[in-house]
Amino acid sequence: MVFTRDPAPLLPVRSPRPGRRLVLTLAVILLLIGALWAARSLLGGVQPASPTSAPAASPTTVTGDACTAWPASRGYTDTTQVGGDVTWAVIGNVEAPSTAGVGPARTDPLRWCYAHTEAGALYAATNFVAQQGTVDPVTLATYLLADTPLRDRILTAAATSPPAPPPATPMLTWRGYHVVAYTDEAATFDVAHQWADQIVATTYTLVWEHGDWKVIYPTGLQFPQRIVPGLDVGYWTVWSSSR
Repeated sequence: MVFTRDPAPLLPVRSPRPGRRLVLTLAVILLLIGALWAARSLLGGVQPASPTSAPAASPTTVTGDACTAWPASRGYTDTTQVGGDVTWAVIGNVEAPSTAGVGPARTDPLRWCYAHTEAGALYAATNFVAQQGTVDPVTLATYLLADTPLRDRILTAAATSPPAPPPATPMLTWRGYHVVAYTDEAATFDVAHQWADQIVATTYTLVWEHGDWKVIYPTGLQFPQRIVPGLDVGYWTVWSSSR
């Protein structure tokens, strides 16, 4: 099945009725709280590094040797793979896509190992989101986060500070994506999802590292987000389980 761009936005642009403005505002606030919870649950009790702090233990790194499902594909991009036969699983309250030849090729101890393509990077980003509230922070950071000082702090803090349970949130379904930038080494996507009665766009950046796509977690603990009134097909490629 190949997803094509619709001739019109999925949702029309409309001004909310006065009685709905408060509801929409609360939905946005809850969304931001949920996203911030995911970040802080990863960080646990992490505090800013002190000059006198003892060095932390070396973090575990999952290398490319552990992910051998794909042949070498450097320099190969193919967004048409995104329109293949997508299987949508629901993890927690978030949809998680999978497609043969794109990924995830491994599902133990979590969903990881993606093709070295634009489609593989997109699947890595969306599956990362789906697993934030269901996979323990140490495993999540070990397999899915890029090697950065923040990742090291996450691993150190999560090993001693169990995360709080996630707040109850509405179902999150993907609606579309836009490739902001792609090279052999890095990819940036805007991904739109339906959350309650709003469409929210979030930006994710990944790097090809140790033989798999890894998400760069923002130092500000919040992925860039914005509310969009509808999916402008001049920018977005429609991508949804409802198609």
